[in-house]
Amino acid sequence: MLIAVFTTGSYNSEICRGEHERALRMRKRVVPLLAHKDADRPVYLEAKHYVDFTDPDRYDTSFEALLTSIQTAGGMSWDELSPRFRVRLADEAPIRSSGALLRSRQAMWSEVYSLTSMQRTRFLEALSPRPGTVGIFEPALYTARTEVESELDEFISSNAHSFILIGDTGVGKTNLLCEWSGRQSAAGHAVLMYHCDRL
Repeated sequence: MLIAVFTTGSYNSEICRGEHERALRMRKRVVPLLAHKDADRPVYLEAKHYVDFTDPDRYDTSFEALLTSIQTAGGMSWDELSPRFRVRLADEAPIRSSGALLRSRQAMWSEVYSLTSMQRTRFLEALSPRPGTVGIFEPALYTARTEVESELDEFISSNAHSFILIGDTGVGKTNLLCEWSGRQSAAGHAVLMYHCDRL
């Protein structure tokens, strides 16, 4: 069993998130403990009941609830995760462990391409429509934007280090980048995609 303590800084710690993801993959139970009211929580533990330690005046009650949760095997188990998150967490292990391989420069291009394709697929799945939600990226609804796509193509073939795409919310920047990244991947490029909204 792992007690995952959520503070205002814990979500931003890759080590913290990795520890409870690893515990879940190893079929250990994870008991979420909320230490700060405004602490961000990972989606796969978001809906689970938290042992609430945010009120110092209720410490004894909270501690009793934590002990009960430990004794009764409370918290979240691998089997209680949605199939979608089980796949995501299982796929994340080889991507995380690939860092040393890639940094050692011993990786074959096929390994690099495979890992980046896996990561990109996971990113796109997080944007895809699910029952009861609106999808952020729906390939069938993509509208081509020749001018911007040409600029992106020029960027990829240039010596430039960065390309900043700006625009109002909802104009389709994410869709454009998802579509364009698919073309780059199909052309044999290694493409990594990350959410940067927290930055």
